Amino acid sequence: MNIKVIGHLDKNYIENTFNKTKRLIKIPRNLHIYFLENINLCYSIKLPRNIQKRLKIACSHKISFSFKYKNRGVIIIYMDKVLAKKEDSLIGLLLHEISHINQINKGVYKKVLEDFENIMGRNHQLFMKLKYEKRDLEWLFNDISTISILTLKDIYANNELVKNKLTKYLITYYKLEFDRKICPRPVFYGDLKKSAQYDLDLIRLVFEFELSLISVILPLYKTKRAHELVRYLSKCYESNINKVSKKCHELIILYFRDFKKKNFNKEFFNAVFRKVYSVLK
Repeated sequence: MNIKVIGHLDKNYIENTFNKTKRLIKIPRNLHIYFLENINLCYSIKLPRNIQKRLKIACSHKISFSFKYKNRGVIIIYMDKVLAKKEDSLIGLLLHEISHINQINKGVYKKVLEDFENIMGRNHQLFMKLKYEKRDLEWLFNDISTISILTLKDIYANNELVKNKLTKYLITYYKLEFDRKICPRPVFYGDLKKSAQYDLDLIRLVFEFELSLISVILPLYKTKRAHELVRYLSKCYESNINKVSKKCHELIILYFRDFKKKNFNKEFFNAVFRKVYSVLK
């Protein structure tokens, strides 16, 4: 276990918060956590050369993240002014990132990537038949691929925390996370198809928004505090929450019916690509 604080941060606050966190969840062996005052300090972290490029790419997204390198788990936490004051939110973020490392250690994400590789070719061929610029379709396919993989990883990480009755901290963290984001206007799929003729990137933005909500709401769906988060999100996104539920109905049904089945990952990816394809065809 190695904790490093970079920048002008309250080390006692961070250490006390982490001590509370480790009483809630199993801490993986050889875990390295970096707490950064500024996300740009991410570039100053020194790791082995063959992983440094991957680190720089992850840093460019300017959010907290985690990954595994050989037998070393690495978590980067961006400590903005709000996290520096809201202990439960910071605990929620730490739990979320530690859960990601635990899923990697159990081989969950290896299977996610293997299952994606299995369905990628067929869905790519289907995409390339759409009547849009091939270059734009390639970009969109790559973006939707990344978004769907990250969504599924978040579903697994969050589901593990909910199973271990850590819902309180997860909700507190996500209330803060969604509060940072600008509430998009509702977009109906009919209007979306017309708009996509001029800008396919709109498809990416809409699905990124919808799947980010799904990755949180699904694992929490049957908990007592799920409605608390939905009410909170509804204040910001207004009627979007109900629209998301209707538009993502297939994914919701799939989750509750097949989440524990071995083909769930493949079915999830196929369902996402079918949804995107149905909007564009």
